Amino acid sequence: MAKRDELEFSAKEFPHHERNHLWYLGIGLIVVAAIVITLKYHNYLLAAVALAAGLAAFSLARVAPSTHSVKLTPKGVYFGKNFFPYHKLRAFWVALAGEHTTVYIERLNFSPMVTFVIPESRADDVLEYLLNFLPWHEHKGEPIPDRLSRFLKL
Repeated sequence: MAKRDELEFSAKEFPHHERNHLWYLGIGLIVVAAIVITLKYHNYLLAAVALAAGLAAFSLARVAPSTHSVKLTPKGVYFGKNFFPYHKLRAFWVALAGEHTTVYIERLNFSPMVTFVIPESRADDVLEYLLNFLPWHEHKGEPIPDRLSRFLKL
């Protein structure tokens, strides 16, 4: 692929995990058990934290990923309406988790990463294109928060 070409596709912000009623029941039981145990030991602050964590889990479970247009150009990466020039990007890596291939693009100065799930049919094209402009972190994999959310199906 030549450097002058552009690559455009639609990508989801994050992987979506299917949940059934047993997932909601299990999380609810864990939260109730945590609250009962903490109240038994009169640890009201930890009970409030357990309640907040349970509410956060239920609210995050209802969030569906939005689809954005991703355009890779010789000047930079367009992610939806945002543009990230290559000179403000540090490196990238790809993580394969289950049936999802996720691209992580690291930005400068502790800015949040640009993350998107690529379609399986475009994975090789995206990897080859980004290698023309950015270094690849071979030693990095799926970040721990993403592993945890995949494990909990959030």
